[in-house]
Amino acid sequence: MIQRAIKKILQDRIPDLEWTVDYRTAQSEFGVVYYEGGYPPDRSDMKSHLMNYQVEIRSQSFDKAANRAFDTYKAIHGIENKAMEVPILEDGRLIRTDKHFIQYIYAESPPIRVGVENDVMIYTINFLALILPYCE
Repeated sequence: MIQRAIKKILQDRIPDLEWTVDYRTAQSEFGVVYYEGGYPPDRSDMKSHLMNYQVEIRSQSFDKAANRAFDTYKAIHGIENKAMEVPILEDGRLIRTDKHFIQYIYAESPPIRVGVENDVMIYTINFLALILPYCE
């Protein structure tokens, strides 16, 4: 729902990584924002969604991986009361832009060091977001 908006924030704040949404395009020096499902939709008039997102950071430099993971944590954790525009793409083409009101995005923990795979350090950060329909 808002993974492309999260990616845009991270691209602007951490430009030395290649950023993608829901898939990897490289073996190292990248960050990926994954949509990880969430809780059942709210049945009240609020129509809120409680969604989970994960950001994965990989780098051959172990220090860089740790630093970018904590940079990601600082950039996203604590976002509150913000409207986000989300481009909706099909086959690489923009078909519309959706707008959502973000009540909050909070990290579920500090960055987690997953470990090393093929000499590449991996960190993940899990976020919980409360998203409501945008009202003008």
